Amino acid sequence: MASKNAIILAAAMSDVTNNRVITHHDYITRKLGNVRYQELDTNALHQSHLVGGPVPNNIQNLNIQQPNPTINNNNNNNNNNNNGEITLSIKPLSGKAFKIRVNPTDTIYQVKQKIQDEQGILPEVQRLLFQGNQLENGRSLTSCEIQDNTEIFLVLRQRGGDEIYFIHSDHLDPQYDCDFTTIRDVGKTFMRGPFEYKRPCGWNRIALNVLNKYGENVWLGVGGIRNSGTASCQNEWPVSYHGTSRHNNNTIADEGFNYARNRNFNFTHGIYSTPDVNVALKYATRFVHEGNNYAVIFQNRVNPVNLERITNQETGGAGEYWISRNGGDVRSYGICIKKI
Repeated sequence: MASKNAIILAAAMSDVTNNRVITHHDYITRKLGNVRYQELDTNALHQSHLVGGPVPNNIQNLNIQQPNPTINNNNNNNNNNNNGEITLSIKPLSGKAFKIRVNPTDTIYQVKQKIQDEQGILPEVQRLLFQGNQLENGRSLTSCEIQDNTEIFLVLRQRGGDEIYFIHSDHLDPQYDCDFTTIRDVGKTFMRGPFEYKRPCGWNRIALNVLNKYGENVWLGVGGIRNSGTASCQNEWPVSYHGTSRHNNNTIADEGFNYARNRNFNFTHGIYSTPDVNVALKYATRFVHEGNNYAVIFQNRVNPVNLERITNQETGGAGEYWISRNGGDVRSYGICIKKI
């Protein structure tokens, strides 16, 4: 039988993805016929649900093509054909990534048509996401700053129950689950990296299996020396949270941008999150499970080298917001769920 955490996580991810998601146990014991089951890639899920947006800067109005930090430009000249085509890597929530050839002037809808030619997926059920933003059909690849070898995430809209995702037990790491529901960190200050770690008190944290996923675990503090229970390990990354819904019709990126208007950064687009779980709650996806109302957010580690902070003082007491330069600087390692 599936664990309680696995069951409620599946319910939460159903609302986050707008698709039906079940546990690994339910997949093994499946009884529904004429249904396509697909394994949910939790890393693709996280990357496709980062919340990106513009960043205030003093170079936005310059006619300069900004380099995309997720692109490896070493071989761009070799990969382009004489007609100027580029290669895109399309990563769905389930299954292997595939590549398509496109022209930089193609619209997003034309890209969807080429995905249909390659995979047979109707454009109407495709959602394409890049750097935390959903790509609009009428925009060109160039206007979205999409270059050669860019990875774009493909999320399918619900199609009437003919497709079900399941969360493989290998993607979870129950030994690191932690129920903070009744914990209150009064008079304690925890550190992760150079910043305070505000633990998700009042939430149940379900751990994702990320050990060795990035080649080393120093970003998690695993294997490092922690001088006390509240101290950070050397080179450990700080903790942030983000929700994928809206507050007063604004995403976390919209409000983060508004609070940062008086600042100038040397990049034009970023991924927004917050070290304050109470700020993240405003943007949490709400869902109902067994008659109770819940909220769900992602818990991340953030690369401190490429991190810009909008402090609580700068927001006038509305909480702290963080901006990372690209999705690779934000690594999800847990999903937090709270009864509301």
